[in-house]
Amino acid sequence: MFGASLQSSSGTVPTSSALATADCVGVYFSAHWCPPCRGFTPQLAEIYKTLRSAGRRFEVVLVSSDRDQHGFDEYYAQMPWLALPFADREAKDMLSSHFRVEGIPTLVLLRSNGEVVVTDGRSTVLSDPTGVSWMPATTSSVMENYNGPTGQLAADAFKAQLTELHSNPAAVYSTAHKTLLTLLRNVLKDPEREQYRTIHLSNKAIQNRLLAAHGGLSLLLAAGFVQVEDTLVFVDVMQISILTQLIHALEHTAQHAPVNSTTAMTTVPEHPGDQLALQEALALSLAEPRPDAGLAPAAQAASKYVNQVDRELAKAPNPERAKWLEEQKAAKLAEAEERAVVRARIAAQRQERNGQN
Repeated sequence: MFGASLQSSSGTVPTSSALATADCVGVYFSAHWCPPCRGFTPQLAEIYKTLRSAGRRFEVVLVSSDRDQHGFDEYYAQMPWLALPFADREAKDMLSSHFRVEGIPTLVLLRSNGEVVVTDGRSTVLSDPTGVSWMPATTSSVMENYNGPTGQLAADAFKAQLTELHSNPAAVYSTAHKTLLTLLRNVLKDPEREQYRTIHLSNKAIQNRLLAAHGGLSLLLAAGFVQVEDTLVFVDVMQISILTQLIHALEHTAQHAPVNSTTAMTTVPEHPGDQLALQEALALSLAEPRPDAGLAPAAQAASKYVNQVDRELAKAPNPERAKWLEEQKAAKLAEAEERAVVRARIAAQRQERNGQN
């Protein structure tokens, strides 16, 4: 796109290395003789410096429409970024045609793979100089700017789910562990895109590599994914740091070999105080396979548990246990109702987006 080399303040640099680490590239069509350009350039330079000082991998390439080399040199001397060599007029014309530039200043924002983020980058960066709405939050930038718990502290936050994951046979654990890391890192590549935040549980690879392992699903739910029918969706992008924390937890525990698999518990606990056993039963009920989609939706899991409690109550247990069972039944029904609300909200958002398209 830019040719083999670009110009920097220190001289010529290979394009491949100059843009290798950029998460977002701004192609800036501008000229010294253009008054609006001279007004926007200092603003863009300030945004560029602020983002770079914050560790964001934002790069800009000037594509000059100056009339001669002297005008280009004088103008470029004010800029902190890269530039297409002025002598390469053929590349300049090709870029102007490719992005259908009709006037200057024009700023086109690109992802690292060359995909266009927005063609009206000028108004975009001025309205959001922080880059939150247009800077792709890639795995590298999210991980590097993360300042939450790491190591054992990160693992402790997911202790129950990690313990369950470790209860699988070694081969099952290893496959699920790698799959979880892949899925989480995919979300961090571009959290704003719903397709990266969505996991289809009916997918055969997901069923075989993740859902076959006890604890795989419960880890994702603990990290903030919401189950809607046979789909998991990470809804709250503002809580993206919890996914980074889970990645740290998984990486920290990777060196520990899982213990031998244990017998799955699917019955209501016999002791009222055994909350951990109840949580394990609920997690397993969510992960039990079904013929049509490979995983029971949350509503089916709730109904199954409630029916199980009703059967237990029909046996006329002692008053203390009956009271505890009723409390757990009410809590499970409330949880199912909350999931239904989330499901309806996601459906409404999707319908709204479809209507806008």
